[in-house]
Order: sequence, then structure tokens, then C-alpha cells
Amino acid sequence: MRENKDNPIMLDDIPDAWRDRCSSNGHERYIDENGDRRYKDNNEIVGESPYRPCAKCGHYPSKYGDDYCIQNLGIVTNACCGHGSEEGYIQFDNGITIRGYFKVEKSRKIKMTPIREITADINIDRLAEICEAEREERLVILPCKVGDTVYFLTKQFDIINGLSNTVIDEYIVTEIRGNKYNPLWYMASSERCIHRDFHPTELGKTAFLTRAEAEKALAEMEVNNENNNN
Repeated sequence: MRENKDNPIMLDDIPDAWRDRCSSNGHERYIDENGDRRYKDNNEIVGESPYRPCAKCGHYPSKYGDDYCIQNLGIVTNACCGHGSEEGYIQFDNGITIRGYFKVEKSRKIKMTPIREITADINIDRLAEICEAEREERLVILPCKVGDTVYFLTKQFDIINGLSNTVIDEYIVTEIRGNKYNPLWYMASSERCIHRDFHPTELGKTAFLTRAEAEKALAEMEVNNENNNN
């Protein structure tokens, strides 16, 4: 979006993503005799004048706070550092190429997985669909899928002797369902052909994705029961 001088964007109206930017979008500033910061080209006080777009291209940042000309760079397809004697370049799959004598820095504190590894087995159209669903808050990440094993803590009763105990039962997820009243729940079946349904909120409480988690929960339950009986 380019600057519209007839309808300027004031600082109080800019998106939060624009507030943490590291520069004044290329507009030089100075401090006057009263200690006020002003723009050199129009002498206006910084903070009291409208938000200014990039001094080079005239565009405002993207809604995510990225510079207009380098937003959505995409995946690197080819690159050269210049080897200290020539201009370097970085080519992206969306046709953008960045050139210049730039310095390459590596962070030692943050280890990030390269984007090409994350998206290696995902079709670009499918990736775009996933990203769009995330932006529109339609994306749901399922904790498990059909065919996964789920472990339940099941209470067993001995009516004749008046006893009860809790055991770990193993089920296989057979269906994923949902309706307007309950958007998501699972159906599972055991080796004894016993069927039961569960909601994702039960995971980590009475249903578990690993036997180790179920055994830990059962041990804690037995300790709590023993303490309550004492």
C-alpha cells in the first residue's frame, strides 16, 4: 500500500506489527535545539506527524510488519556470498533476487530448522492452503489420527467382593467425528471389540497417547489414593 497524502495514517492507527520496526523507514532525522526529533526533509516532529512509508519505494509495511519489497520472500533457490570481492545475491522461488555486499551472520542462540526441510514433502499449493487456513483461524492440529493407539485408565469393579481397581486399556482410534454441537471427538475400539468415544480434552487426564504416560498417571493416582486412605 502506497502513501496517500489526502488520507494519511496516524501513529495511533497503525497495526501493532509496525510499532517494533528498527528504523524510521529510511527517513533521516535530527534533534533540534529543544530536544525534539524531526525529519530532515520536512522538518516535522517525529511522533506528531503521520506514519511515513518507506523512503525508497513509498510503500507501507505489510500487515505483519515486513518491508513491502521483501515481504514473503519464499524459499531460497540459489545464493552466492560474493566471496568478499563481488556483489552477492540471494534468489528466491517467487522471482525476487537480493543483491549487494552483505554480511552473513549466524545466531548461536537460536537453532532453526531450514524451511526447505520443513516443507520438503508438502506440495506448494497444499502449503498455501494450510497457511491461509491458519491466518483465518480455521486450522486445527489433531493430537492423533485414525489407526493410532490410545491408552485409557479404566476402573474395574468386583461387585461380589466389593472391590475396585484401575487398569490401563489399549484402544485403536477408528473414527474422527464432529457436528455443530461437538466440533471434534474420537471413536476407538479395543481388542475385545469394546467401543468408546473421547474428546481431545481428555488426553493427558484419562486418555494417553503412550503407555508410559498412562503408567505414570496410574502410579500417581495410586499414591494419591493411598495417602487419602491414610
